[in-house]
Amino acid sequence: MLLGGSAGRPGDHHQPCLRSPPPTITTKGSGFGAYEPVDVYFDVTDLCLAMANGAGSFSCTLKVPREAIPAIHWVTAVGRRLVAGAQKPFTVRTNWSQFHYGPQHQGFNPYENVLNPSNAEGLNQTWSYPTLGAIGTSSPAVANGLVYVGSTDHKLYALYASTGTLKWSYPTGGQINSSPAVANGLVYVGSADKKLYALYASTGAFKWSYPTGGQINSSPAVANGLVYVGSYDGKLYALDASTGAYKWSYPTGSYINSSPAVANGLVYVGSTDNKLYALYASTGAKKWSYTTGGQIWSTSPAVANGLVYVGSTDHNLYALNAKTGDYLWSSQTADEILSSPAVADGRVYVGSIDNNLYAYSLDPGSAYVTIIRRPDPARLIPDDRLTPQVSKESPQAAQEEE
Repeated sequence: MLLGGSAGRPGDHHQPCLRSPPPTITTKGSGFGAYEPVDVYFDVTDLCLAMANGAGSFSCTLKVPREAIPAIHWVTAVGRRLVAGAQKPFTVRTNWSQFHYGPQHQGFNPYENVLNPSNAEGLNQTWSYPTLGAIGTSSPAVANGLVYVGSTDHKLYALYASTGTLKWSYPTGGQINSSPAVANGLVYVGSADKKLYALYASTGAFKWSYPTGGQINSSPAVANGLVYVGSYDGKLYALDASTGAYKWSYPTGSYINSSPAVANGLVYVGSTDNKLYALYASTGAKKWSYTTGGQIWSTSPAVANGLVYVGSTDHNLYALNAKTGDYLWSSQTADEILSSPAVADGRVYVGSIDNNLYAYSLDPGSAYVTIIRRPDPARLIPDDRLTPQVSKESPQAAQEEE
Protein backbone atom coordinates (compact mmCIF):
# COMPACT_ATOMS: atom_id res chain seq x y z
CA MET A 1 0.00 0.00 0.00
CA LEU A 2 1.18 3.51 -0.81
CA LEU A 3 0.94 6.70 1.21
CA GLY A 4 1.97 10.22 0.26
CA GLY A 5 0.89 13.76 0.86
CA SER A 6 1.62 17.45 0.93
CA ALA A 7 2.08 20.03 3.66
CA GLY A 8 0.32 23.32 3.13
CA ARG A 9 0.25 23.32 -0.68
CA PRO A 10 -0.30 20.75 -3.46
CA GLY A 11 2.76 19.03 -4.85
CA ASP A 12 4.96 19.53 -1.78
CA HIS A 13 5.71 16.12 -0.31
CA HIS A 14 5.34 15.02 3.27
CA GLN A 15 8.65 16.45 4.50
CA PRO A 16 8.96 18.90 6.19
CA CYS A 17 6.21 20.66 8.10
CA LEU A 18 6.58 24.11 9.68
CA ARG A 19 4.65 24.93 12.81
CA SER A 20 4.06 28.57 11.98
CA PRO A 21 1.10 28.27 11.82
CA PRO A 22 0.33 24.54 12.19
CA PRO A 23 -0.07 23.37 8.60
CA THR A 24 -2.74 21.39 6.86
CA ILE A 25 -1.64 18.01 5.50
CA THR A 26 -3.30 16.47 2.48
CA THR A 27 -2.63 12.72 2.69
CA LYS A 28 -3.28 10.39 -0.23
CA GLY A 29 -3.14 6.61 -0.35
CA SER A 30 -3.86 3.71 -2.67
CA GLY A 31 -4.08 -0.07 -2.53
CA PHE A 32 -6.96 -0.20 -0.06
CA GLY A 33 -10.26 -1.96 -0.55
CA ALA A 34 -12.94 -0.51 -2.79
CA TYR A 35 -15.01 2.00 -0.78
CA GLU A 36 -13.15 1.00 2.37
CA PRO A 37 -13.13 3.30 5.41
CA VAL A 38 -9.54 4.40 6.16
CA ASP A 39 -8.32 5.96 9.41
CA VAL A 40 -5.38 8.37 9.18
CA TYR A 41 -3.26 8.81 12.29
CA PHE A 42 -0.69 11.41 13.28
CA ASP A 43 1.53 9.31 15.50
CA VAL A 44 -1.08 7.47 17.63
CA THR A 45 -3.93 9.98 17.29
CA ASP A 46 -6.70 9.27 14.78
CA LEU A 47 -7.35 12.62 13.07
CA CYS A 48 -9.26 11.69 9.93
CA LEU A 49 -11.69 9.10 8.60
CA ALA A 50 -11.67 8.83 4.81
CA MET A 51 -13.73 6.72 2.40
CA ALA A 52 -11.70 5.13 -0.38
CA ASN A 53 -13.04 5.24 -3.93
CA GLY A 54 -13.83 2.26 -6.14
CA ALA A 55 -10.15 1.87 -7.03
CA GLY A 56 -9.09 1.73 -3.36
CA SER A 57 -7.59 5.26 -3.32
CA PHE A 58 -8.34 7.97 -0.80
CA SER A 59 -7.49 11.56 0.04
CA CYS A 60 -7.69 13.05 3.50
CA THR A 61 -6.98 16.50 4.97
CA LEU A 62 -5.89 17.04 8.57
CA LYS A 63 -4.03 19.55 10.72
CA VAL A 64 -0.79 18.84 12.54
CA PRO A 65 -1.53 18.94 16.29
CA ARG A 66 -0.27 22.11 17.94
CA GLU A 67 1.43 20.06 20.66
CA ALA A 68 3.54 18.07 18.17
CA ILE A 69 7.18 18.68 19.15
CA PRO A 70 9.92 19.37 16.57
CA ALA A 71 10.94 15.86 15.51
CA ILE A 72 10.21 13.12 12.98
CA HIS A 73 6.61 11.96 13.36
CA TRP A 74 4.65 9.27 11.55
CA VAL A 75 1.51 9.53 9.44
CA THR A 76 -0.23 6.15 9.25
CA ALA A 77 -3.26 5.08 7.21
CA VAL A 78 -5.11 1.94 8.31
CA GLY A 79 -8.02 0.35 6.45
CA ARG A 80 -10.87 -0.83 8.70
CA ARG A 81 -11.93 -3.71 6.48
CA LEU A 82 -8.61 -5.26 5.42
CA VAL A 83 -6.78 -4.13 8.59
CA ALA A 84 -3.70 -3.13 6.58
CA GLY A 85 -1.84 0.15 6.55
CA ALA A 86 0.97 2.33 5.25
CA GLN A 87 3.28 4.85 6.90
CA LYS A 88 5.36 7.87 6.00
CA PRO A 89 7.69 10.00 8.16
CA PHE A 90 6.79 13.66 8.68
CA THR A 91 9.21 16.24 10.08
CA VAL A 92 7.90 19.00 12.36
CA ARG A 93 10.04 22.15 12.74
CA THR A 94 9.61 25.45 14.58
CA ASN A 95 11.49 28.10 12.61
CA TRP A 96 12.94 31.39 13.84
CA SER A 97 13.35 32.76 10.36
CA GLN A 98 13.78 36.50 10.92
CA PHE A 99 15.23 38.88 13.48
CA HIS A 100 13.04 38.81 16.60
CA TYR A 101 11.11 35.80 15.18
CA GLY A 102 8.95 37.40 12.43
CA PRO A 103 8.18 40.64 10.61
CA GLN A 104 6.29 42.01 13.64
CA HIS A 105 9.47 41.48 15.74
CA GLN A 106 7.67 40.32 18.87
CA GLY A 107 10.62 38.23 20.00
CA PHE A 108 8.26 35.34 20.74
CA ASN A 109 7.90 31.98 19.01
CA PRO A 110 4.35 30.78 19.78
CA TYR A 111 5.14 27.28 18.49
CA GLU A 112 8.11 26.49 20.74
CA ASN A 113 6.86 23.60 22.89
CA VAL A 114 9.98 21.78 24.07
CA LEU A 115 11.86 24.13 26.40
CA ASN A 116 10.05 25.33 29.52
CA PRO A 117 10.88 26.39 33.10
CA SER A 118 10.85 22.79 34.31
CA ASN A 119 13.61 21.58 31.96
CA ALA A 120 15.70 24.68 31.15
CA GLU A 121 18.27 23.75 33.82
CA GLY A 122 19.12 20.70 31.70
CA LEU A 123 20.41 22.76 28.77
CA ASN A 124 23.93 21.82 27.68
CA GLN A 125 26.15 23.09 24.89
CA THR A 126 25.62 20.90 21.84
CA TRP A 127 28.13 22.49 19.49
CA SER A 128 29.97 25.67 18.56
CA TYR A 129 31.37 26.86 15.25
CA PRO A 130 34.36 29.25 14.95
CA THR A 131 34.19 32.08 12.43
CA LEU A 132 37.14 34.28 11.54
CA GLY A 133 35.50 37.36 13.02
CA ALA A 134 33.18 38.43 15.80
CA ILE A 135 29.49 37.61 15.74
CA GLY A 136 28.29 40.88 17.19
CA THR A 137 24.82 42.23 16.49
CA SER A 138 23.90 39.66 13.83
CA SER A 139 21.29 37.46 15.49
CA PRO A 140 20.85 33.92 14.12
CA ALA A 141 17.87 32.87 12.01
CA VAL A 142 16.78 29.22 12.01
CA ALA A 143 14.82 27.63 9.17
CA ASN A 144 14.44 24.18 7.64
CA GLY A 145 17.21 22.57 9.64
CA LEU A 146 19.81 25.31 9.06
CA VAL A 147 20.98 28.21 11.21
CA TYR A 148 22.19 31.40 9.53
CA VAL A 149 24.39 34.10 11.07
CA GLY A 150 26.66 36.91 9.92
CA SER A 151 30.19 37.74 11.11
CA THR A 152 32.58 40.68 11.05
CA ASP A 153 34.78 38.51 8.81
CA HIS A 154 32.41 39.67 6.03
CA LYS A 155 30.71 36.27 5.67
CA LEU A 156 27.21 34.90 6.08
CA TYR A 157 27.30 31.33 7.40
CA ALA A 158 24.76 28.52 7.07
CA LEU A 159 25.30 25.64 9.50
CA TYR A 160 23.35 22.47 10.14
CA ALA A 161 21.28 23.30 13.20
CA SER A 162 21.64 19.85 14.76
CA THR A 163 25.43 19.47 14.42
CA GLY A 164 26.97 22.89 13.68
CA THR A 165 28.61 21.51 10.54
CA LEU A 166 29.19 24.11 7.86
CA LYS A 167 26.71 23.88 4.98
CA TRP A 168 27.96 26.93 3.13
CA SER A 169 29.33 30.46 3.60
CA TYR A 170 29.08 33.52 1.38
CA PRO A 171 31.56 36.44 1.38
CA THR A 172 30.25 40.00 1.14
CA GLY A 173 32.32 43.14 0.72
CA GLY A 174 32.06 44.25 4.35
CA GLN A 175 31.38 43.06 7.86
CA ILE A 176 27.89 41.77 8.65
CA ASN A 177 26.08 43.29 11.64
CA SER A 178 22.64 42.71 10.12
CA SER A 179 20.56 39.73 11.24
CA PRO A 180 19.51 37.47 8.35
CA ALA A 181 15.91 36.77 7.38
CA VAL A 182 14.75 33.59 5.63
CA ALA A 183 11.63 33.46 3.46
CA ASN A 184 10.45 31.56 0.39
CA GLY A 185 13.73 29.72 -0.15
CA LEU A 186 15.94 32.81 0.11
CA VAL A 187 18.04 34.30 2.91
CA TYR A 188 18.43 38.08 3.08
CA VAL A 189 21.17 39.99 4.90
CA GLY A 190 22.70 43.46 4.88
CA SER A 191 26.41 44.27 4.82
CA ALA A 192 28.69 47.18 5.64
CA ASP A 193 29.51 47.24 1.92
CA LYS A 194 26.16 49.10 1.60
CA LYS A 195 24.38 46.20 -0.12
CA LEU A 196 21.42 44.00 0.74
CA TYR A 197 22.01 40.43 -0.43
CA ALA A 198 19.55 37.67 -1.35
CA LEU A 199 21.03 34.17 -1.49
CA TYR A 200 19.47 30.77 -2.05
CA ALA A 201 18.94 29.47 1.47
CA SER A 202 19.85 25.86 0.72
CA THR A 203 23.04 26.44 -1.27
CA GLY A 204 24.26 30.00 -0.61
CA ALA A 205 24.23 30.72 -4.34
CA PHE A 206 23.88 34.40 -5.22
CA LYS A 207 20.37 35.50 -6.25
CA TRP A 208 20.62 39.29 -6.25
CA SER A 209 22.02 42.29 -4.39
CA TYR A 210 20.85 45.89 -4.12
CA PRO A 211 23.19 48.84 -3.42
CA THR A 212 22.05 51.52 -0.98
CA GLY A 213 23.84 54.74 -0.14
CA GLY A 214 25.16 53.62 3.23
CA GLN A 215 26.16 50.58 5.26
CA ILE A 216 23.36 48.27 6.37
CA ASN A 217 23.22 47.28 10.03
CA SER A 218 19.43 47.06 9.92
CA SER A 219 17.96 43.56 9.80
CA PRO A 220 15.59 42.99 6.87
CA ALA A 221 11.92 42.15 7.31
CA VAL A 222 10.14 40.10 4.64
CA ALA A 223 6.37 40.32 4.18
CA ASN A 224 3.90 40.06 1.29
CA GLY A 225 6.51 39.70 -1.43
CA LEU A 226 8.61 42.66 -0.33
CA VAL A 227 11.79 42.94 1.73
CA TYR A 228 12.29 46.06 3.86
CA VAL A 229 15.61 47.30 5.21
CA GLY A 230 17.08 50.51 6.59
CA SER A 231 20.40 52.07 5.60
CA TYR A 232 22.93 54.53 6.96
CA ASP A 233 21.96 56.80 4.08
CA GLY A 234 18.84 57.58 6.15
CA LYS A 235 16.40 55.73 3.92
CA LEU A 236 14.09 52.79 4.42
CA TYR A 237 14.00 50.65 1.27
CA ALA A 238 11.30 48.31 -0.06
CA LEU A 239 12.47 45.84 -2.69
CA ASP A 240 10.84 42.98 -4.56
CA ALA A 241 11.78 39.96 -2.46
CA SER A 242 12.19 37.69 -5.48
CA THR A 243 14.09 39.94 -7.89
CA GLY A 244 15.54 42.78 -5.78
CA ALA A 245 13.78 45.32 -7.96
CA TYR A 246 13.36 48.73 -6.32
CA LYS A 247 9.80 49.47 -5.19
CA TRP A 248 10.13 52.56 -3.04
CA SER A 249 12.27 54.30 -0.42
CA TYR A 250 11.49 56.81 2.30
CA PRO A 251 14.03 59.36 3.56
CA THR A 252 14.20 59.97 7.31
CA GLY A 253 16.20 62.76 8.85
CA SER A 254 19.23 60.65 9.76
CA TYR A 255 20.75 57.19 9.40
CA ILE A 256 18.76 54.06 10.23
CA ASN A 257 20.29 51.44 12.48
CA SER A 258 16.89 50.13 13.62
CA SER A 259 15.25 47.13 11.96
CA PRO A 260 11.79 47.55 10.44
CA ALA A 261 8.66 45.74 11.61
CA VAL A 262 5.70 45.00 9.32
CA ALA A 263 2.13 44.53 10.49
CA ASN A 264 -1.39 45.24 9.24
CA GLY A 265 -0.33 47.02 6.06
CA LEU A 266 2.19 49.32 7.74
CA VAL A 267 5.95 49.19 8.15
CA TYR A 268 7.48 50.74 11.28
CA VAL A 269 11.09 51.86 11.64
CA GLY A 270 13.08 54.06 13.98
CA SER A 271 15.69 56.63 12.97
CA THR A 272 18.52 58.43 14.71
CA ASP A 273 16.58 61.64 13.96
CA ASN A 274 14.64 60.75 17.17
CA LYS A 275 11.52 59.62 15.32
CA LEU A 276 9.54 56.43 14.88
CA TYR A 277 7.92 56.25 11.43
CA ALA A 278 4.86 54.34 10.24
CA LEU A 279 4.68 54.04 6.45
CA TYR A 280 2.21 52.30 4.17
CA ALA A 281 3.95 49.02 3.37
CA SER A 282 2.86 48.93 -0.28
CA THR A 283 3.71 52.51 -1.26
CA GLY A 284 6.07 54.00 1.36
CA ALA A 285 3.71 56.92 1.93
CA LYS A 286 3.94 58.30 5.45
CA LYS A 287 1.09 57.40 7.79
CA TRP A 288 2.49 59.05 10.91
CA SER A 289 5.65 59.74 12.88
CA TYR A 290 6.29 60.16 16.59
CA THR A 291 9.17 62.12 18.09
CA THR A 292 10.89 60.73 21.17
CA GLY A 293 13.35 62.59 23.36
CA GLY A 294 16.37 60.74 21.97
CA GLN A 295 17.66 58.63 19.12
CA ILE A 296 16.04 55.36 18.18
CA TRP A 297 19.37 53.63 17.82
CA SER A 298 19.58 49.85 17.59
CA THR A 299 16.20 49.26 19.21
CA SER A 300 13.64 47.88 16.75
CA PRO A 301 9.90 48.36 17.17
CA ALA A 302 7.67 45.47 18.23
CA VAL A 303 4.04 45.36 17.10
CA ALA A 304 1.35 43.44 18.96
CA ASN A 305 -2.43 43.77 19.37
CA GLY A 306 -2.78 47.30 18.03
CA LEU A 307 0.26 48.71 19.85
CA VAL A 308 3.80 49.47 18.75
CA TYR A 309 6.57 49.51 21.36
CA VAL A 310 9.96 51.14 20.91
CA GLY A 311 12.85 52.23 23.11
CA SER A 312 14.94 55.39 22.88
CA THR A 313 18.25 56.79 24.08
CA ASP A 314 16.16 59.19 26.21
CA HIS A 315 15.86 56.17 28.58
CA ASN A 316 12.16 55.60 27.82
CA LEU A 317 10.15 52.70 26.48
CA TYR A 318 7.15 53.98 24.56
CA ALA A 319 3.81 52.38 23.71
CA LEU A 320 1.95 54.05 20.83
CA ASN A 321 -1.29 53.40 18.98
CA ALA A 322 -0.11 51.37 15.98
CA LYS A 323 -2.70 52.94 13.65
CA THR A 324 -2.44 56.58 14.64
CA GLY A 325 0.88 56.97 16.44
CA ASP A 326 -0.89 58.52 19.43
CA TYR A 327 1.03 58.35 22.70
CA LEU A 328 -0.44 55.84 25.16
CA TRP A 329 2.24 55.09 27.76
CA SER A 330 5.95 55.32 28.54
CA SER A 331 8.26 54.20 31.31
CA GLN A 332 11.70 55.52 32.11
CA THR A 333 14.72 53.39 32.91
CA ALA A 334 17.99 54.62 34.41
CA ASP A 335 19.87 54.70 31.10
CA GLU A 336 19.57 54.39 27.32
CA ILE A 337 17.46 51.65 25.75
CA LEU A 338 19.26 50.03 22.83
CA SER A 339 17.50 46.67 23.24
CA SER A 340 14.48 45.68 21.15
CA PRO A 341 11.32 44.97 23.16
CA ALA A 342 9.64 41.56 23.13
CA VAL A 343 5.91 41.02 23.77
CA ALA A 344 4.75 37.68 25.16
CA ASP A 345 1.97 36.36 27.39
CA GLY A 346 0.64 39.79 28.35
CA ARG A 347 4.05 41.26 29.21
CA VAL A 348 6.52 43.58 27.52
CA TYR A 349 10.23 42.89 28.09
CA VAL A 350 13.11 45.23 27.31
CA GLY A 351 16.73 45.66 28.40
CA SER A 352 18.55 48.87 29.29
CA ILE A 353 22.24 49.67 29.49
CA ASP A 354 21.59 50.43 33.18
CA ASN A 355 22.25 46.67 33.58
CA ASN A 356 18.58 45.78 34.08
CA LEU A 357 16.01 43.77 32.18
CA TYR A 358 12.52 45.22 32.65
CA ALA A 359 9.15 43.49 32.43
CA TYR A 360 5.85 45.39 32.28
CA SER A 361 2.38 43.91 32.79
CA LEU A 362 -1.09 44.88 33.92
CA ASP A 363 -1.93 44.89 37.61
CA PRO A 364 -3.35 41.44 38.58
CA GLY A 365 -6.37 43.25 39.99
CA SER A 366 -7.11 45.01 36.72
CA ALA A 367 -10.47 44.41 35.06
CA TYR A 368 -8.57 43.66 31.84
CA VAL A 369 -6.80 40.64 33.30
CA THR A 370 -8.82 37.49 32.57
CA ILE A 371 -8.55 34.56 34.97
CA ILE A 372 -9.01 31.26 33.16
CA ARG A 373 -10.55 28.70 35.52
CA ARG A 374 -10.33 24.95 35.25
CA PRO A 375 -13.38 23.67 33.34
CA ASP A 376 -15.75 21.06 34.74
CA PRO A 377 -15.46 17.99 32.48
CA ALA A 378 -19.14 17.19 33.05
CA ARG A 379 -20.10 20.46 31.38
CA LEU A 380 -18.00 20.03 28.27
CA ILE A 381 -20.01 19.46 25.08
CA PRO A 382 -18.70 16.94 22.51
CA ASP A 383 -18.41 17.96 18.87
CA ASP A 384 -20.77 15.77 16.83
CA ARG A 385 -20.14 17.64 13.58
CA LEU A 386 -17.18 15.52 12.46
CA THR A 387 -18.01 13.49 9.35
CA PRO A 388 -16.01 11.13 7.10
CA GLN A 389 -14.10 12.79 4.27
CA VAL A 390 -15.42 11.28 1.05
CA SER A 391 -13.10 10.40 -1.83
CA LYS A 392 -14.20 10.76 -5.45
CA GLU A 393 -16.27 7.86 -6.86
CA SER A 394 -17.36 6.61 -3.44
CA PRO A 395 -21.07 5.80 -2.96
CA GLN A 396 -21.50 8.86 -0.75
CA ALA A 397 -19.96 11.12 -3.41
CA ALA A 398 -22.29 9.69 -6.03
CA GLN A 399 -25.31 10.37 -3.80
CA GLU A 400 -24.15 13.94 -3.14
CA GLU A 401 -23.78 14.58 -6.89
CA GLU A 402 -27.32 13.39 -7.45
